[in-house]
Amino acid sequence: MPNLLNYMKTHYWLSMATKNESHEKYAWWINELNSLGVNTENKNQELKDVQGLESLADDVKQKFIHEYKTSNSEEQNMC
Repeated sequence: MPNLLNYMKTHYWLSMATKNESHEKYAWWINELNSLGVNTENKNQELKDVQGLESLADDVKQKFIHEYKTSNSEEQNMC
């Protein structure tokens, strides 16, 4: 019986850690999107989970990279 109790306590603490980590990751990605200029005030379906936030942030970063490369190549072509 003590092993079962220890298992239950360990399982409870691990699940709580997972929930807290998930909340921390969610908050981190919201902050990341805000720093990229994305308005996260009006949360939609895409902003409900960590995976959606990460995907959106990656998309925004890829657009920035594409715009940077495009503007640099246009400047080099003008010279």
